Amino acid sequence: MVTVGRLAHSKGIDVLLKAWRMLSVVHPEARLVVVGDGPDREHLDSTCPQHAELVGAADPTLYLAAGDLFVAPSRWEAGASLAVMEAMAQGLPVVATRVNGMASILDERCLVPVGEPDEMVRVISGLLDDPTGRRQLGKRNRALVETHRSLTATLASTAELTQLLRC
Repeated sequence: MVTVGRLAHSKGIDVLLKAWRMLSVVHPEARLVVVGDGPDREHLDSTCPQHAELVGAADPTLYLAAGDLFVAPSRWEAGASLAVMEAMAQGLPVVATRVNGMASILDERCLVPVGEPDEMVRVISGLLDDPTGRRQLGKRNRALVETHRSLTATLASTAELTQLLRC
């Protein structure tokens, strides 16, 4: 599993690490990589459980390519997360908290309440137990990004909005 984000309270990495402690008991073969840096780095380093690694500020491209699942445990977002969109573009299934911007782009089954590590474990575990379902969600995510979030789609939406505003 992979997550990418600023190591700050708003991104909920502490909640993900709590969930990881429970998840690693059920799935001892699973690994978690956290890509990012920030003010909570020292605290998160000191509480990082086994089979989880904080790699710091790094290019997330290789980690996303190697991942089987992306997790976005944010406590809040201003809109659709760029990290989530990148993971979706890579064809990864995404488990995220139900915050602004996520419900409109993610499968309902992959949304969990904010600050609920138990529910996060339940959803992630279900996906780890279902490789076929994981691949299907990843394909759905990639198709959604290609269709609705590509540069072409964004430019078309901007042109349409511009025309509406001119009238």
